[in-house]
Amino acid sequence: MAALAVLLTSPSLAGEPPSSVAGRPIACNPPLDRPLRLIVTQHLWPNWGGSATVTLTRILIFRENADGLSVEMRLTGADTDQTDPAVRARMLMAYGGLDERPLVVRLDTTIGIAGIDDLAAHWAEYRRRQAQVVEAMVRSGQSNGRAEQLLRMVDAMPPNQQVAVLADFLIPVIRHCGVVAPDGATASEGALRMTEQSDQNGVRDVSDYIVDVRTGLLRSLRHSMTSASQPLRPLREEWTLAPGN
Repeated sequence: MAALAVLLTSPSLAGEPPSSVAGRPIACNPPLDRPLRLIVTQHLWPNWGGSATVTLTRILIFRENADGLSVEMRLTGADTDQTDPAVRARMLMAYGGLDERPLVVRLDTTIGIAGIDDLAAHWAEYRRRQAQVVEAMVRSGQSNGRAEQLLRMVDAMPPNQQVAVLADFLIPVIRHCGVVAPDGATASEGALRMTEQSDQNGVRDVSDYIVDVRTGLLRSLRHSMTSASQPLRPLREEWTLAPGN
């Protein structure tokens, strides 16, 4: 861990007024060998009409190794508000089974994602699940061709994109670990609060982060994406990370 120059906690972030936070380094000191519970709730607009909510629970464990850190992830819970058995099964199938073996993501010395152990096997399992979802949609008459197109995109992805897809659950968790606090960030009660937003190609993207001052990891995130063509149908997510099994 000596190679991780950003591991020192910056006490100034915990004690100084909010006006002094911008430009200060955020600590990066993930707790090692202790389970963290990540809960993500997604509010979606399926192509068969109506709205849907999916909640996923994952356990993350940061571990130290010779090259830096790794993060072990297990999916321990998946639920949806959909009551139709076929729709419910299809939606949950896309996210994986609770009995699947853990995914291990390797991090480099800057806490960037460096790779995934046994990537080929994990990607093959991911591709199999997506194919099952597409087949189920075709059988039910709810496919408009877009699902098949997405599956072709999955087949064409190179290894670096495969890593990005499989490790997307980790990106918000470590996004601010060891970086400089941006303009507008405020600190109180041991947490940093910051908002990131953009408007590109007719889509407004807003993320409200709360980051733990001492670990540099996410505490919570409220994320929304709103298309100018469908302003009443934003895609929304709520993330929370806390100690626990």
